[in-house]
Amino acid sequence: MSSSIGPAPSWSTQVDEADWIAERLLAPDERVVASIVPGGFDAYVRLLHPIGARTNPDGIRVRWAEVAAWSGRALDRDSQFHAIAVSRDESEQPPPWHAAKPRQGSLEPDDVGALIDVLGRHTSTPSRCWFCIWDGYGWGDTPARPHPIPAEVREGPRVQLPWRDYFLYSGPIDAALAFVDSEGQTPNLFWPDDRAWCVASEIDLSSTYVGGSRQLAAELMEDDRIEALAVEPTDASFRVAPWVVELVETSVGTLISSKRVAIDTDVGFVYASLGRSRLRRRGTETFAIATARADGSMVNRQKAVRIGPGDDLRAALVPALTRAVIDLAGG
Repeated sequence: MSSSIGPAPSWSTQVDEADWIAERLLAPDERVVASIVPGGFDAYVRLLHPIGARTNPDGIRVRWAEVAAWSGRALDRDSQFHAIAVSRDESEQPPPWHAAKPRQGSLEPDDVGALIDVLGRHTSTPSRCWFCIWDGYGWGDTPARPHPIPAEVREGPRVQLPWRDYFLYSGPIDAALAFVDSEGQTPNLFWPDDRAWCVASEIDLSSTYVGGSRQLAAELMEDDRIEALAVEPTDASFRVAPWVVELVETSVGTLISSKRVAIDTDVGFVYASLGRSRLRRRGTETFAIATARADGSMVNRQKAVRIGPGDDLRAALVPALTRAVIDLAGG
């Protein structure tokens, strides 16, 4: 399927073109920048995905710096969106976004357009680049809306990396826009034939990482069309914000002693309850979580989780509550 924005992909079976990436990635369980984008470049930049105008009910794009200014929290080079999405002092001003959150695993169209404009000046092979699309997207296949990836490609070889498997295509640098029109998706990995740089958008993260020259990094940092932070390859790719750790630790104590707790933030609530189970073994407890936006709309309800008599109760509760708070704050 072609796009009105970028050229149609030229699908490739030359999956060994990505071997160099696998050789230069750190192990996924290290959860650092170099687990996502290859090591060995002179400089690295993190592009922060905005809250897109199409997903924000206000119809405006919101950058992370605006959110941090509202919340009064520091935007560090390894901050996740949830780290800045709850105000430090319960701001009386409404959040600059409403119930939306940054897109994970894909750049916004305007951002990828600005990015490839800069990238094209930092490679000798802008007309020959390689692109990877994750093979797990649930794109349908109907007569009215055929699958954007041909069946013969889906049945063929894939690029296999420690994190994911991908379909491979090639083309000029603006083929990064090939799926923007049809699926709203940008490549999860792409690089030029001369390997002067590499771009990676891991599907579970709301940031894109770029490895390349120091000059490329400097230009990306100075470009006001995108929001970029300088990072190191050993920086964490995901870190739970200290305010979440502190809040959960306090809340778990209340939950264990009182059997229920309500975690109140200025973007919504997390409700949790703990009770004896009438099912299964004697002494088993059940744990349930519900989250709601500040306007009262329910966004998530987790089914009861059984905790056996031999389990560490606090150890079981902390990660579940942490995930609920992070999800409420936007990931």
